[in-house]
Amino acid sequence: MQASHSIQADEEEGEEAVAAAAAAELQQHSALHSKKTLAAKRRLKKQRQRIQKRLVRKQQRIEEQQSQLGSAASAAILDLIYDPYSLAEKLFSRVRQQRESFSTRLVFVNLLARLAGHHRLLLSPFYNYLSLYLSPTQRLSPQLLAAAATAAHAAVPAAELLPLLKTIADNFVTETRGEEAITLGLNAVNPKP
Repeated sequence: MQASHSIQADEEEGEEAVAAAAAAELQQHSALHSKKTLAAKRRLKKQRQRIQKRLVRKQQRIEEQQSQLGSAASAAILDLIYDPYSLAEKLFSRVRQQRESFSTRLVFVNLLARLAGHHRLLLSPFYNYLSLYLSPTQRLSPQLLAAAATAAHAAVPAAELLPLLKTIADNFVTETRGEEAITLGLNAVNPKP
């Protein structure tokens, strides 16, 4: 399945390159060999717009296909994990070691959150770890808040989530913060209907 996606992506990149080359060739040809009339300029502009529309539509189709495959496939993959708790512990120990860059650790945090939410795992130190990085000045705080929301489920005791909620309320929902930070904090704390 991965190979077909990479082949498909390579083909689409090739088609985009061909379309871009055709547009460049058309522009170069018209710039060198044609009379600069208003009608010719309009025709060239329309051709560029058509090529651009095709590329945008193709990109939208690709994104739709990936999103449809992504959600169903990732849930099925999470179901196939043999021992999710031991995997979560290994991932969390790797995240705490801080050998990787923060963006790599964020990928692990997202995977941990998905594992905890899907399999209803109780990872007490994970919520404390998230609270260390939750601040409005953190560039990736929306992703961390999303991970916290994904990892929280009904089986987690309220006493474990309370420090995390307190951190969110203290750091985001205060009158000294901007509207974006307050909105982020309120959306993270309030459950969705």
